[in-house]
Amino acid sequence: MFSAAARRVLFLILLGSTTQVCADTVTPNEVVPVVDGKVLSRIAVIKGQEDASTIQYVAQDETFADWSRLVVYSNIRSEEVGNDPKVLGLRLIAALQQFSPGAKYKIAGTEDGNTVLLDFLSWPQSKSHLEFSVYRIEKGDEGKGVYSVQMSARLPFYTEITDEVKQTLQVTRASLMQQISSFNMVKVKELMDTQAETK
Repeated sequence: MFSAAARRVLFLILLGSTTQVCADTVTPNEVVPVVDGKVLSRIAVIKGQEDASTIQYVAQDETFADWSRLVVYSNIRSEEVGNDPKVLGLRLIAALQQFSPGAKYKIAGTEDGNTVLLDFLSWPQSKSHLEFSVYRIEKGDEGKGVYSVQMSARLPFYTEITDEVKQTLQVTRASLMQQISSFNMVKVKELMDTQAETK
């Protein structure tokens, strides 16, 4: 989504301070994502405040500071967000505008309000790279908040937007949107419920 430093700040905003933990029942390695044909099997299970939990995935040969593809599963159970996906989407947009002023985004939701899709292009202050991120945020049952899957692709930072760059961005967006739209949210919700139960 953002640079490592910006992600830490956003996690503090949304989740509070974090510590490493492991789950006992449905484990993160049972719901390993594949993005652009790449298996993301390096796992960081993070729990923040009592009302949120997060799991991050990168490729086994990459790190959480230097990745090419990143997937983040989250479950937010807070009074401020409730079980409204749009509320979380708007909070993410506010954080995006804080970290990458002027960044463009698109947000859309289903008519029933149960699912929100959000995508945007962001960059760290150093302008060392771009991060194209897409989110699928879904309403949970009463008391279970909202669930989200974030997929991000890291790209070179372009100082000039040529036709070739536009094409690269369009292809990246289309690919991530297609992958996140067909993602198995049932398994993600089951996993994140297990994480909430182990607090």
